[in-house]
Amino acid sequence: AWASKLGVPVVFDHFGHPSKPDVNDAGFKNMCALVQEGTAWVKLSGAYRVVDPANKWSAIQPFVDALLHTRTDRLVWGTDWPHPNIPAPMPNDGDIADTVFKWLPTEALRQQILVHNPEVLYGFAPFSVR
Repeated sequence: AWASKLGVPVVFDHFGHPSKPDVNDAGFKNMCALVQEGTAWVKLSGAYRVVDPANKWSAIQPFVDALLHTRTDRLVWGTDWPHPNIPAPMPNDGDIADTVFKWLPTEALRQQILVHNPEVLYGFAPFSVR
């Protein structure tokens, strides 16, 4: 794949920012294939940039589910704070943080996507509780 030849991690933000809010969008499906191959990462962030902001939490769920069914070791989460250049009302960061527990319902999944994956992707030292 072309992405692996770049020599740097390829990270798609905002669920890959598909051209239309449909999990069957060809671009989204191609991105999921790159994730499945292990040649790309995806940020679970900026739902309001992908789907109708008024219905963002329920409308984004099919995208979350599709990505969780690819490779959870290639996903990272983010708030998208400070939300620059958004075509929507300013989101509530508390609501965004609450989505972690809906999208990632188990402790193991949260540990993987919030802690371990960023360590691998960004080269952070392993997190330890002191």
